Amino acid sequence: MEIFGVGGVELLLIIVIAMVVAGPKRVVQWAYHAGKFFARVRKIWGEMMMVIQKEMNDAGMNVELPKTPPTRQNISQATRNLMKPYMKELDEAQKDIERNLDEVQREMAIKENVKLSGQIKQNASAPQPIEPPQNGYTPPAESLTTFGTWSTASSAEESAPTEPK
Repeated sequence: MEIFGVGGVELLLIIVIAMVVAGPKRVVQWAYHAGKFFARVRKIWGEMMMVIQKEMNDAGMNVELPKTPPTRQNISQATRNLMKPYMKELDEAQKDIERNLDEVQREMAIKENVKLSGQIKQNASAPQPIEPPQNGYTPPAESLTTFGTWSTASSAEESAPTEPK
């Protein structure tokens, strides 16, 4: 429930503050006067709309004016009713755009997959470089040729060609 854009909790808070500031007797008097004021506003609105409606009917215009003062809910409902035909066309256009976008995304994904598979095939045929270990240790080049020897000096002597005497 909203009255002039003020919800139930806000209205209750206003009443409590008014009771603290003015006291219960004055709050009741203020509520009585506010009720009379709003009743008068509704009566004036109704009479004004009747006169305007009569003039519009006499002029041949087929427009129905509201009998009660407009509220946020009435205005939003009237706006929704006026926008329905246009919103239907916009919704259809939005669905078409979303379908086209989905098709383009699928085609892009297929092209990307084809491109990646081509790169994978190309990389598979190329020789793979030896990557150093992740721990930062790189063995010396000699140790690769001297697998199983105890020292590098003895392996160098063994690997050197000997000349016959």
